[in-house]
Amino acid sequence: MNQPLPLDSDTLHPSSPWERMLQSLLVPSLMALVCWLAADVNYLLSHALAELFSIVIGAVAMVVAATSLRFTRNHFVVYVAVGIGWCGAIDLAHLLAFKGMQLLPVDSANPATQLWLAARGLQALVLLTAPLLLLRSVGVVWLHLGFGSAAMLLMSLVASGYFPDAYIDGQGLTAFKIYTEYAIIAVMAVAMALFWRY
Repeated sequence: MNQPLPLDSDTLHPSSPWERMLQSLLVPSLMALVCWLAADVNYLLSHALAELFSIVIGAVAMVVAATSLRFTRNHFVVYVAVGIGWCGAIDLAHLLAFKGMQLLPVDSANPATQLWLAARGLQALVLLTAPLLLLRSVGVVWLHLGFGSAAMLLMSLVASGYFPDAYIDGQGLTAFKIYTEYAIIAVMAVAMALFWRY
């Protein structure tokens, strides 16, 4: 004889949209608070924590989405998670190359700025193309090959000096960096419009 499943408190009292919103903001708020407090101790510590939070989130999202593809038909989420995970790889290189960290032999803020710009550019491309996957399937191996190759190419361009300068010590941000950021903002605005439409 079939027995009814026991009801838990969430089933009897579903949370309101406000409660769900507050629950979803709790962890990011705590992370922001930790980074803010760390800034009083040391800027490099604060920057490293902020970058590590985003890198870990991207890596975990990539692993969970890629390994759960066989259980889901939501290829859109897998596409975004794998793309953002590879952006996290560039962000890790940005963190390691950050001036003052003394983890890589760099004496300029330019490589870290270039890597940050490369990661944001790849991220904008991922979000712009993601709505195409709402109605299509995708192979995880091809995603890793595509996004991984793009990430490695961008990091290689920075390491070899072929990526345009984004920061010049003593002068500041270059025109390339500034206008590229405007272009990235425009691409993300288009991506947001596509998300809204679909």
